[in-house]
Amino acid sequence: ASVIGPRFGRPLLEAVTKEEMDHGAFDRGLSQLLAQGFIGTEEETRRDYWFHDEVTRSVAYGTIPEADRQAVHRRIATAIERLDASDPAFCATTLALHRERADQTAEALHWYEMAIRDAMNAGLHREVGPLVSRWEQIRGKLSADDQPTDGVAAEMSVFQLVSLARSGAAAEVMRQGRLVIQNHWEALRPEERQVVDFWLGDALIALGRPGIARERLERVYRDSQDRRLRVDAARLIARTHEWALEPTEAQQWLDRAQQLVGDDPYRRALLEMAQANIISMGGDLEQATAIYEASLARGREHGYLDIRAIATNNIAYCAMLNTKFARAQLGFQACLLYTSPSPRDCVSNL
Repeated sequence: ASVIGPRFGRPLLEAVTKEEMDHGAFDRGLSQLLAQGFIGTEEETRRDYWFHDEVTRSVAYGTIPEADRQAVHRRIATAIERLDASDPAFCATTLALHRERADQTAEALHWYEMAIRDAMNAGLHREVGPLVSRWEQIRGKLSADDQPTDGVAAEMSVFQLVSLARSGAAAEVMRQGRLVIQNHWEALRPEERQVVDFWLGDALIALGRPGIARERLERVYRDSQDRRLRVDAARLIARTHEWALEPTEAQQWLDRAQQLVGDDPYRRALLEMAQANIISMGGDLEQATAIYEASLARGREHGYLDIRAIATNNIAYCAMLNTKFARAQLGFQACLLYTSPSPRDCVSNL
């Protein structure tokens, strides 16, 4: 049980131990652990169990000889792989860890790759970074014959870049982007190159280089077949013009984005706030505030925490400019309850 982890299910533990003990011995062992207070369970089902503290589990784990631990990790991984993919116990990250600890490097690499893809598909971009780093470390242990294809290595590198970008780490995005271009550019598909260009453009804006950013983003807007990516690129190009105090050009790019956005409430809210930024540049803070408030409502309706954070920040900033300091203070305090807004989306950076 200690090898499985802090929590474990009865079916998985039975599958792992069936070669070592019969059903009666299995039940007696669980009952003894429960009676001694080492583990707990839901009394009604007695299906899921957990160690009461990590120290107990770690000590138990440490008493198992290394070779035996590896064998148990292999059995656990095999048992999990036999589960239906819809089973809550089936988890690519868990499989990767068990295959790694079983010293099955190639298998571990496969499951880390699956875990990375699952995280990307689920939008868990910040979780992708550590998984890609682990994938890279595992890859370094493989022989030349067992190495993944150049295409897969390039894709993992792009996933790392996206993870950094979603975390707002502009300087690290630029470093990762240089690595992608130097080491993997030829292996990237056109749509992957466009993703690289987009996030490098976003990072360049953050680093105060809007002219260079615009070149990359205009290339994305021109060449991409992904409507959402084109909307995002047009919005960022508009931002470069906002920061250059060029409202006419900014409006032109926002209009292009509006023509493409379709029925996408998230991107529509971002475009609304970009429009409000331009309006605030013209001095109409009341109209801009009304738009931010509509975006805030949209964010609440759809559960978009970042939209809510950005809108709340911009409403507070407009209140401050209108000398409504008490309201501004409350708004800025409310921002602390949300995921930190991206400073590049806030009106205070105009």
